[in-house]
Amino acid sequence: MPKKKEARYEIAGRRLAIARKVIGKTQRSIVAGDRWAKTVAIYDVKTIGLWENKGVPEDKLKKLSDFLNVPQYLLMDTEIEDEAFRKIIELKNGDPDANIDHLLPSKFRKDGLEGLVDEIEAPNLPLPYENLEVPWDWDEYISNAHDDGDYHFRVGSRCNAEDKYDQAILNLDKAIWADTLNSDLICRAYYERGYSRYKKGALKDAFEDYLKSLHADLDGPFQILKFPWYNRNESSERIKDFDVLVKDFPERAVIYCLRGIEALTLEDYDSAVADFTEAIELEPESGNIADFHCIRGYAFYQKELYSNAIDEFTYFIKKGIILRPQVLYFRALALEKEDRIADAIEDIKKCLHADPNREVFLEKFSALKGLRQR
Repeated sequence: MPKKKEARYEIAGRRLAIARKVIGKTQRSIVAGDRWAKTVAIYDVKTIGLWENKGVPEDKLKKLSDFLNVPQYLLMDTEIEDEAFRKIIELKNGDPDANIDHLLPSKFRKDGLEGLVDEIEAPNLPLPYENLEVPWDWDEYISNAHDDGDYHFRVGSRCNAEDKYDQAILNLDKAIWADTLNSDLICRAYYERGYSRYKKGALKDAFEDYLKSLHADLDGPFQILKFPWYNRNESSERIKDFDVLVKDFPERAVIYCLRGIEALTLEDYDSAVADFTEAIELEPESGNIADFHCIRGYAFYQKELYSNAIDEFTYFIKKGIILRPQVLYFRALALEKEDRIADAIEDIKKCLHADPNREVFLEKFSALKGLRQR
């Protein structure tokens, strides 16, 4: 969303300063670099000082994480110590592809649900609003509008930034109705209006707009996980939103899918299985059907229904377009529980072929070989 004055993250500012020192940059030299220009594109040295002392604006966190080549949560989460963050930056500075799992608390390691969802995430759809620059001078930005539709879009964006949601909706309506915006801006306009509607409490209308901002295409339901309103709330709150949306959209598999993910996060595996079963039954021909089976497999695994889990992971592997090491890893864990050690080893070998240096794969391979030799 457009920049909000109060939405600053002091911990991110502190970590920007840590990272800057690790990579050997001054505030002046960091803004002069090519990578900074391509990712963050803020060139005022005073602004960098402000970020480090007062906090990084919320809408700049993604760009800053791209510059540092680290997940965005590393800039924000208090469970990750500054010293651990410093070591991560040192590691990434030496090897951009370095695995950082061993430096993270267990909840962040890519051997759980987060890693699984990351592995099966649908191909990225165009999300132009993530790349649209937020103006520093709103008056100048609005004055440079190309036509009426563009003008109302820019005014609506400013109203959102100033928490004037009724005015934002009014202007964004006009922008959309004008039918003059290009495909990128029409997606952004729906996204902006969806945010306004969400802030007004119109959850159903907000969700409809978010779907339209994805070209009304459900080929990538996990993209919804990236929406700012989604990430602001805890799972227990988000699941309440999906309880409402299930009533509004009882035949949309994506709602059950997302609620199922929240149930997994809350370790409510029975509800997760029920939601993903509903998603599978609603859209058996969906382009995401393999994903639905895979995450239901994770829920089965957590319920210790290992045979069911193996079947689900196998379904995904057979349907998948490319090899997904994390899914093979989970199937290996389930096979091990079923005492199918030789099959589990074969899956881990495939994992190592795809990612030979991943610590969790190496450890499991060694452990399984030890079991087979007994």
